[in-house]
Amino acid sequence: MNKLEPQAEACRAYLVLNNPAGPDITDLKLDLILFNQDQVIERRIAVGLSPLPAGKTTVKLFDIQGQDCARVGSVLINEVMACNSTEGAVPDCTKRIAPSSRVGAKLFK
Repeated sequence: MNKLEPQAEACRAYLVLNNPAGPDITDLKLDLILFNQDQVIERRIAVGLSPLPAGKTTVKLFDIQGQDCARVGSVLINEVMACNSTEGAVPDCTKRIAPSSRVGAKLFK
């Protein structure tokens, strides 16, 4: 997670994603749980983050409607809902994810 940016009625999250070894990811969807500063669940969202070409770093952003960025204490990657290449499901996709954060909110799995 690289940035959380307040919007009029949302919090915009920026994720920097790197797929160094491939294959090209054609479908990646994550189930995310947002916690506040007291580690109480604020909300659950699903985000699509594809495509992720092999050997490329990509920035993906999404708006979390009705969310105050200042209330986000941490974000849990709860589940990988989809992780596919052109050849089908990518094995061990969850193990390939190495979360980190450059903002005050922690990103973890």
